[in-house]
Amino acid sequence: MPGTWCRVCNNSKSGDPNASFHRFPTNLERRAIWLTVFNLQEKDIKPHHSVCSRHFLNGDVKNKPETNPGKRFPSPLKSGPRAKRAKNREANKQLIGLYSTTGSLTSTSVSPTPSSSKSVTTSTIIQPPLSVADVGEQLVSDYQVHELPNNVDDASSTLPTNGLQSSSLQTVPLVNAALLARIEYLEAQNTSRNECPPTFRIDQVKHDDRLVRFYTGFITYRIFLAFFNFLGPELDWMPSVQQVAGTLPCVFKEKFPNTFAIIDGSEIFIETPTDLQMQSSTWSQYKHHNTAKFLIACTPNGAVSYVSPLYVGSISDVELTRISGFLTKLEDKPGISIMAD
Repeated sequence: MPGTWCRVCNNSKSGDPNASFHRFPTNLERRAIWLTVFNLQEKDIKPHHSVCSRHFLNGDVKNKPETNPGKRFPSPLKSGPRAKRAKNREANKQLIGLYSTTGSLTSTSVSPTPSSSKSVTTSTIIQPPLSVADVGEQLVSDYQVHELPNNVDDASSTLPTNGLQSSSLQTVPLVNAALLARIEYLEAQNTSRNECPPTFRIDQVKHDDRLVRFYTGFITYRIFLAFFNFLGPELDWMPSVQQVAGTLPCVFKEKFPNTFAIIDGSEIFIETPTDLQMQSSTWSQYKHHNTAKFLIACTPNGAVSYVSPLYVGSISDVELTRISGFLTKLEDKPGISIMAD
């Protein structure tokens, strides 16, 4: 709607019902002043463009305009959660300033003002803090208070505001001390978290069958031990060249008859370590996650012939192949070929 929108600050009648809107003057001298102050050109102005009263001292359009608009309170017509939070923040800032000036916030009755015929009674908001850390916790947490005025709608317009500007300077030392106390507290927490937890070992749970079942799936530790003692010699098994050649698929016999194994680096996701250095070492650019990496080899017919120990996810495939020990197992197998996926 023409005349209800500010060309400078985008203020509108619906957002600020108390503001008035004024067209650009036809007087050339005053019009030039307005354009200079608002950094506009004549070609930017349309006939329906206007400027709100917030850009003039005391809202009087006869005064010289200012670039920065004056103070604007939330519209009383808006009752959504966002408008309520804005009103609460404004009321809390005034209450914090009043506390810094007087040293306490007790039950206070505020007399009515010309803009409101109702009186506002505020309950006890916050108790005087016992230490600097308590003060900081109260001041640096977005001015949150335990209770709000009984009538929040009128709190922003009826609470006393004398000395708010000077009180903000008085709260600076308190906020600085509170921030230092908060930093010390967070550093202590970070130190405790960075302490390396004890390494998990099967010896820690072998006396509790319930924990053995939970971590291994075996009924008892004796069965678990017997199983791995039985498989122990076979875990380091690698087929011979004759075994691989005897089971070589036809496609490999025609084109790659000397192929012994196909290798590839595989990764598994892990939780993000608390140690920053370990976070960097386990980060995989390929998976975009913290991973553990290992080398796996299989024969041409698909049988797994080698699995390396786990390494950090940032290691390259070439380095993984070099340090995994796979190449040392091929020293007694001359004339073979290895494929890499």
